[in-house]
Amino acid sequence: MEGLRQVSADIAHDLRTPLSRLRTTLEGMEGPATKDALEQLDSIIHVFHSILQIAQIEAGSPRGRFAPIDLAVLCRTVEELYQPILEADGRPFSVEICASAATWVAGDRDLLMQMIANLLDNALRHTPPETGIAIRLAHKPIGQLLLEVTDRGPGVPEAERDKVFRRLYRLERSRNSEGSGLGLCLVAAVVSLHRSTIRLSDNDPGLKVSIVLPAIDPG
Repeated sequence: MEGLRQVSADIAHDLRTPLSRLRTTLEGMEGPATKDALEQLDSIIHVFHSILQIAQIEAGSPRGRFAPIDLAVLCRTVEELYQPILEADGRPFSVEICASAATWVAGDRDLLMQMIANLLDNALRHTPPETGIAIRLAHKPIGQLLLEVTDRGPGVPEAERDKVFRRLYRLERSRNSEGSGLGLCLVAAVVSLHRSTIRLSDNDPGLKVSIVLPAIDPG
């Protein structure tokens, strides 16, 4: 399995440059077929970028960029970015910070931001229009923080909850929808990099994603 992961990362690395060159060539052409080709090519490039990013995260290389991050501030930043998107879609969206003490973690800000964004994108993609999405951040005992992202969609069957973190895995009902099957795999890689845990559970109805991260004293 580890060898297969390395091969997929190597292939993604080798193809990234020629695909970028092909995109540059297509940009100089005109016509509706060219537009469709560009969209499909962008999707392929995104998949390869995600595979490379996951491989780098799993290798632990981003740990050198770790710094103290205020997770509450990060959640508010995500709220500012996503509020207009969800409002335009007619979806209720809330960010609740249930913390009276510091909410700092040691981590890579960009990766933590992408982790939360991927969870929101996943919820947007797989839940009915006008259903709500929420983020909640709270303290747990023994120096931990709990980050939850919940939705009101169909959820994930219990038997498949571990499988959705695999590369390219997609639920049967999602096979005809957009998405590469790498979003939750990247989330799991970021969680592991930050020595944290992730769990999926029912939200009655919907899905609850719970991430427990080690808190730090920024002082």
